[in-house]
Amino acid sequence: MIYLPNILNHKNRISRIWIFTVITFLLYFSAAHFSPFSPNYLPLTWLDKQLPLIPWTIWVYVSLYPLCILGFLLYENERNLSKQAWLFLLTQVIAFFIFLFWPTIYPRDIFSATPHSSFMLDWIWRVDKPLNCCPSLHVANCFLISFGFLPENHRRLFWFLLFSVVISLSTLTTKQHYAIDVLCGFLFACLIYFGLGKFIGVSHE
Repeated sequence: MIYLPNILNHKNRISRIWIFTVITFLLYFSAAHFSPFSPNYLPLTWLDKQLPLIPWTIWVYVSLYPLCILGFLLYENERNLSKQAWLFLLTQVIAFFIFLFWPTIYPRDIFSATPHSSFMLDWIWRVDKPLNCCPSLHVANCFLISFGFLPENHRRLFWFLLFSVVISLSTLTTKQHYAIDVLCGFLFACLIYFGLGKFIGVSHE
């Protein structure tokens, strides 16, 4: 067991959540822009081909961000709160190296000419290049936050898991990810929480 310092508590979590947010975006966009390798296309599955572009679901897609913040605000046990913070940061760091050394790209150009009226989708497509696909960090983050309620509150766990499924589906209907990205994102979250999480503890101080 590796015991790490308590980096998040009920007193400082509001201010430090924003630090975690900045770290997350810096790692994500750095991998997308500075990878020395050419991105790889993944095969489109039957599900990828059957699900249409549904522009309004971009609002579901971006709801991941308030979901993650809400999760950290609702954790009641302080040691669990700090452990989840460490697991969240670990997820971002591991994903950074995956995206850096094995970049993947989605063939968004197939849908870019599709007429739609969602300014949010237009903005996301301009800002977020179709890189960093596999595993889906969107999916991994929302399920990791949900798993944090396992030792605390099963009612909240249920609702967070339910909304995580909806967010996962939105990654497909906004053409941000392949279906395989969603599966890999879920497995990634399971590996972090149920695998590496067993070896990480938080000191009492």
